[in-house]
Amino acid sequence: MSTNHIDVAPARWRLAHTALACGIAGLVLSFIAWDWFDWGGIALGYPLAIVAVAAGLRARRDGGSSRALGTAAVALGIIVLLIPLVWIAAGG
Repeated sequence: MSTNHIDVAPARWRLAHTALACGIAGLVLSFIAWDWFDWGGIALGYPLAIVAVAAGLRARRDGGSSRALGTAAVALGIIVLLIPLVWIAAGG
């Protein structure tokens, strides 16, 4: 008698997950923190964006699903870094 097993264990938390979480948090803080204090988006969003880019580049070396998550984290980090620069250049 043969039985089929389904693996329902959660995936292990990896560096790529941390990088993506930092990228998402940086994106959210870069928009919300402007209401809290002047230059809040840069003060709170930039450090998380830098961590997201650095950790995302490191996670891309692991391969597999970490490569895709690392790429997403790098993209989010770069977007967070560019948003205030574009806003300032546009005269906002």
